[in-house]
Amino acid sequence: MARARHRLEIAILCVPNGTLLEVSDDKLGLASDLLRGLPFTSIVDPRSVPKAIRYLRELQDNNSAPACELEIALPQGSCWLFFSGYSTTRGTVLVGCNKRLPTKSAFYSLAKLARHSPDSLRAALEEILIRERQRTRPIQTLDSPEVSFLMALAHDLRNPLAGALAASQYLLEDAAGSLEEEHSELLRSIESSSRMALQLIDDMLEISTAQPSDLRLDLQPTDILSLIDQNLRLNRLLGARKGTRLDVMTDGPVPAICADLPRMNRVIGDLLRNAIELSPPAGQVEIRVGTQGERVMISVRDEGAGFPADELEATLDPFHKQRTHRRSTGLGLRLAIMKRTVEAHGGQVLVESKVGHGSTFTILLPISVQPAARRTDRDSARLEESRRQTA
Repeated sequence: MARARHRLEIAILCVPNGTLLEVSDDKLGLASDLLRGLPFTSIVDPRSVPKAIRYLRELQDNNSAPACELEIALPQGSCWLFFSGYSTTRGTVLVGCNKRLPTKSAFYSLAKLARHSPDSLRAALEEILIRERQRTRPIQTLDSPEVSFLMALAHDLRNPLAGALAASQYLLEDAAGSLEEEHSELLRSIESSSRMALQLIDDMLEISTAQPSDLRLDLQPTDILSLIDQNLRLNRLLGARKGTRLDVMTDGPVPAICADLPRMNRVIGDLLRNAIELSPPAGQVEIRVGTQGERVMISVRDEGAGFPADELEATLDPFHKQRTHRRSTGLGLRLAIMKRTVEAHGGQVLVESKVGHGSTFTILLPISVQPAARRTDRDSARLEESRRQTA
């Protein structure tokens, strides 16, 4: 007798108390009853309601819980489903299956489900996939061939880059008054790029450290909008070559953060460069800055090829080769360094993407506890003027 296969019956996104937000993959015919704002228990048979309430509380308290078998009330009769629950920043995800899902099958099923779910549920599922892959993947060590090669390459590249930096600095000092402003600006761009490349080499060595907490940070109150302004100017030529339009939006006043200024400057620069490089010619890059609770949010959206759901977490792996972005040199290392830096600041990196619809990289950073003036409307207007010059 053939064994019954695992089959997803329904996927639900709800707030932690069980209030429904989105439904997908409904094979039970309940979608008409699952209206936004109704409790999850409205589809549960009365005999299983206490158990469902306990399960939601356990998820809320612990962020995860073993699969729970619940009886679901159908228009004609009822059925038993195993619900796997996951807590995410988007809400609680409940996935109902006819059988208890093994771990390997669950990962595959969630990746498949994410491809055709509504936006919010898809983003929540992708967050789960990233978290689960981080939890289960092997950790790179200093003895691994990849890290050994990376460190050897970094040492070999450092001297020629240091020479390029010194030459550009000499030319800037020696020929300061004899060059036209356009030529001086190009020299400053060479000097700045060489300096950042040298720092990238140092980061290549530091990426082999075991934990983000191993990074040495010189923290100080930092105006994040000023950093964005500076990097818009630095990336003006890169954007102009591709005809990329850069749109900047600020959601109200933005508080200062406590950051290592050079490292955070590279994070912002990498976010912008990645978006410009991944977007098609004459594309658009959207930069949004605001607050989310007690954190500053910087979100950069591109119009590139996008990543499949099962590759999202790997975008932050320095040793992973992206299937959809083979032409974007240095993307993996750049994003891995960005993630390590943000986490060392007590922040978080989120990735949302859909094949054919581009990607959104979001970083969340704690607001500085030290008093600092918020940016005014006039400061935001100055940032918008920089954007217009860059477009």
